[in-house]
Amino acid sequence: MQTFYPSLGNQARRVTELCRAMGQLAKLPPDDQRILESAALLHDIGLVGIPRHIIRRWQENPNSLAEPERTLIEQHPILGQELATFVSHLDKVGQIIRAHHERIDGHGYPDQLMGENIPWLARLLAVPVAFAACRLNDLDAIDRIKSGIDTAFDRDAVRIFLHAQDIATVPRRERQVTLSELRPGMVLAKGIFTPNGLLLVPEGQRLNATYIEKVLNYNRVQPLVLTLTVYC
Repeated sequence: MQTFYPSLGNQARRVTELCRAMGQLAKLPPDDQRILESAALLHDIGLVGIPRHIIRRWQENPNSLAEPERTLIEQHPILGQELATFVSHLDKVGQIIRAHHERIDGHGYPDQLMGENIPWLARLLAVPVAFAACRLNDLDAIDRIKSGIDTAFDRDAVRIFLHAQDIATVPRRERQVTLSELRPGMVLAKGIFTPNGLLLVPEGQRLNATYIEKVLNYNRVQPLVLTLTVYC
């Protein structure tokens, strides 16, 4: 996922750290803890079969998707389950992956499960997935999670998630931008390298107009990668 679409790898790591803390707080048995963390790491693996431009639009503006594109996105939990179950001991992990976009009110996907028909581990996983995918700042994202109690999210799962926020070590949020979208103040999450492997701008550098012009000038002479990774 990291290679295919770096923000998916970043999101998977963020969700995994939150689920690790949630499992500890929920006092899950060791096997359930392993299943939850594995499902967190692999929850979006089904997206690797979907064109990147559709994933990006889904992340940035879900309402912009045409109906066939939305249908394609809503199949990714099923494909994720299929990919997970290629490994025999991940059968239960696949079941949780399939259910991580279900909603308490039954309006989720792909199976429109409702309430306690959704596996408990999937109800736990759904909350940090929604939080990590949210484009709002963390405080506003948490408010959105709270507003979804008993409709999108299980009340107990949200309570555990809120406590997990205090103990989890969560990587910074990342996103992909094109060269034309670079703006002063952005901080690189990954260094920019030339096609020959020479470092042009290091990881962690805060961009200013001079750095951006340097990158754009180099790109005019020798094209760089299509997208760059920055911290949100």
